[in-house]
Amino acid sequence: LTSADTATSPVGSYPITAAPGTLAAKNYTFTYTNGTLTVTQASASSYTITWPNQSIVYGTALGGSTGIKASASISG
Repeated sequence: LTSADTATSPVGSYPITAAPGTLAAKNYTFTYTNGTLTVTQASASSYTITWPNQSIVYGTALGGSTGIKASASISG
């Protein structure tokens, strides 16, 4: 299966192409059917971002082992 989408693709529809590859079987016949991948926007209730009470010195890089930390969860 191939598709033109990437991990950073925006919301939209992307064709999925099914084609013969390395599938093989002595007692099965394969039929390939194309499809569509649909990327949708997550709703506001689908995720949670938590910022614990914390402080940082001006000029300190964000992230890494010394920066401000947050945690996020996306259901599904």
